[in-house]
Amino acid sequence: MILKALLRFLRSTVCVNLAPLASHPDALNRKGVLDEERYRELITKESKHWGEVQPDPQNPQIWHDQQLFEIFFGKRYRHLIERAIACGPKVLELGCGEGNLAIELAQRGLHVTAVDLSADRIQRATLKARQSSVSHQPMFLADDLNTMTLPTATFDCVVAHDSLHHILNLDRLCNEVQKTLKPSGSFLVMDFTGMGVVRRILAAFLYAMLPTYQPYHVKWRLRHRLSGFLAGESKKRAALQEGSQAVLHHDSPFEEISQGSIVREISKRFAVVAHFTFCPFWYYFAARVRWPKRLKYSAARLLRGLDNLILDLHLAKGAYFFLEACNSQPSTWNPDLEALDLKLF
Repeated sequence: MILKALLRFLRSTVCVNLAPLASHPDALNRKGVLDEERYRELITKESKHWGEVQPDPQNPQIWHDQQLFEIFFGKRYRHLIERAIACGPKVLELGCGEGNLAIELAQRGLHVTAVDLSADRIQRATLKARQSSVSHQPMFLADDLNTMTLPTATFDCVVAHDSLHHILNLDRLCNEVQKTLKPSGSFLVMDFTGMGVVRRILAAFLYAMLPTYQPYHVKWRLRHRLSGFLAGESKKRAALQEGSQAVLHHDSPFEEISQGSIVREISKRFAVVAHFTFCPFWYYFAARVRWPKRLKYSAARLLRGLDNLILDLHLAKGAYFFLEACNSQPSTWNPDLEALDLKLF
């Protein structure tokens, strides 16, 4: 009975969500999506959420498990760090969270300025840096990346790790990054770009069926959130424009508000010198499925292998990407053309 209800819901949701794929996110009025009062309400909620967020035992994430993070993201994360070191010494980090990356870069000898929306996280990051062995203490600042103004020609490198998919005014931020980088400075990004609608539907179905840390009765009670999980960038931006909460994250309203547009906006302004994707699908289940304890990390390596197979066979692009861009003439490479035949999956 529950399975039939879920399938009916999935069918109705697919009909709702396939249409926006024909529209381009850039067609939405980025500067006029929200009035000032509504924006302040949502950005305050976003800041509060990230200031208070704690690991949820019923919804564990890969980045809360160091070994899982190493299996799926470790190689790419180290590449991000090594490229930042090579591009330094003056580095700006966008969306620094608890300060882990900023502190690691400072420990490697870089002069780091790091910005985050949440003043609470900035306070914790500052305290953590003071307690660590860092000769050049990072400068931590609380500010809104959607609206902040950056100094001109100041940084050798700008780094963004898993933060740009929360930025509503991504076009404005990219302009600020272009302005604050020195000539030929580098923009390094490792972020989430999302799965295609077919993968989202399949992930939702498998999550509902598999034994996860979230009990079945809780998953059923939270089924109204399914439309938000299936919604892509266009759908989420349209919901903001219409004043709807239906497909927005219940605690983090700007979660995944930018996805595919991240690479597009960067490639309009910078010369893209490196770009690759990873983790197309199976990574999603590594932390969430209730594996037998002795098999947890073996299962994770198997899932990573399946994800690599998807990429090797060119069945889909990864849900995450790494990009390195240079502050020079924009790239002629068009990321949309590369992904046209893969967009649905």
